[in-house]
Amino acid sequence: MKNDLYLKVKQSGDGTLSIACRLTIEKSEELKAILIKALGSVKTLLIDAKRLRGIDVSCIQLFCSAARSFQEEKKKISIKSIHSSTHLKKVLIDSGFAGDRCISEDFCKNCLWKEIRNDV
Repeated sequence: MKNDLYLKVKQSGDGTLSIACRLTIEKSEELKAILIKALGSVKTLLIDAKRLRGIDVSCIQLFCSAARSFQEEKKKISIKSIHSSTHLKKVLIDSGFAGDRCISEDFCKNCLWKEIRNDV
């Protein structure tokens, strides 16, 4: 599907990554390139997951890596509509990303999956 991953950057430096596809290993290189571009071009990134149709662990790991990179650069990254995707919640829980362990306490405060972690 054309434009199933789309990064929009406003002059203010705010960016939105809209997702309208299944994020699997086949999409991981494209997702990684967009996240790297976003890191270099935005102050804040909002990931809009309301049309996310599925995700696997490879792309969850990319989002975690991006979150760490954004935090190191003192930039903000967040995800909206996370609760509207039951598949995403299931994959996060089954793969341990929604558990009570984080890389570090400081990183955990800004974790993309904290909403789901709080529900578990």
